[in-house]
Amino acid sequence: QPPRCSSSCCEVTSTDLFARLPELVYSRSSSAIFIHQLIASSFTLADADCTLTLSTDFPVSEKLSLTIDTARPIQLELYLRVPRDLDGEVQAVLNGEIVATGAPGSYLRIDRLWTDRDEVLLVLKPTLRFEIYEGVEQPAPQYDRGAILYGPLLLALIEGDGSSRPSRIELSAADLITSMTRLAGDDVAFGIAGYPDHRFVPYSAITTECFTCLPEVMSAPLTLNATA
Repeated sequence: QPPRCSSSCCEVTSTDLFARLPELVYSRSSSAIFIHQLIASSFTLADADCTLTLSTDFPVSEKLSLTIDTARPIQLELYLRVPRDLDGEVQAVLNGEIVATGAPGSYLRIDRLWTDRDEVLLVLKPTLRFEIYEGVEQPAPQYDRGAILYGPLLLALIEGDGSSRPSRIELSAADLITSMTRLAGDDVAFGIAGYPDHRFVPYSAITTECFTCLPEVMSAPLTLNATA
């Protein structure tokens, strides 16, 4: 395209975002700490000589731990966001005891006297789901097009070596979800029963492969949600 002397909000907001990231992960009120984003990170309360450390690789791993390092016992109210796309309630376990539970789409609350090296463990079980595409480029009759998500991850469909665009999947969305199996390895990847050349990987992992994030499936009036 020919060069133009113009600009948009992207040049400003994309740079500003980096400085604002910490406030998107944690926030603090006069009586509580809120953990909004489940990423490996830490938060220090300078006035209390206390540090919270969140260790997780979610959703690659289902495990999450929250450790408290404090110079002295501290009464602290914590709120941890529970993602909406999980399979059932989440239990927070401290020293073998369930200290709190949280439903998907809410905040899990723990209000207690914390001591040094207290560690809360949680297991987060993401779901696979199909979200229908309702845009202009609709598929042929008897077919639907939509996105497959694993927890917060958008998945991309690749066929074979990724040299050509993936073909249509002759399954309903619900049957596709139940036919997907997590492949062995450290990364997130799913195979499809009956489609050995197809696999779903995170969209963020795509480099030069041909892919689609809106695969075509057979239409069916079924519930489009299932556990991984």
